[in-house]
Amino acid sequence: MYLNYTGMTAEKLKEEFRPQAERSVKVRLALEKIAKLEDIAIGDGETDEEYARLASEYKIEDEKAREYFDRELVANDLKISKALKLVKDSAKINEKPFEPHSHECDDENCGCHHGEDHDHE
Repeated sequence: MYLNYTGMTAEKLKEEFRPQAERSVKVRLALEKIAKLEDIAIGDGETDEEYARLASEYKIEDEKAREYFDRELVANDLKISKALKLVKDSAKINEKPFEPHSHECDDENCGCHHGEDHDHE
């Protein structure tokens, strides 16, 4: 139905979403590796809280959430979330104050690095 609506072929749809899907898989694998290397563990209480959150989100009873969502998958998702938080908390952001040009230039090749506000380390 989506393909008919958009006028796309299945092959074109796959091609369009492939880069995003590949990136998502790579990020997930990296976070799983970080969780393993950092020995991130999930306690029963955290899993119970996540089931309560899922039940609330999907407007179902807690027991139904436990039936629908595999405990190991829920715990793994929590590990990924903790690994992502660890990465974010460990990130070092080097912000540099804006410094206006000391001269006039209208040539892209003047060496002023227009539009580059990041380091190349």
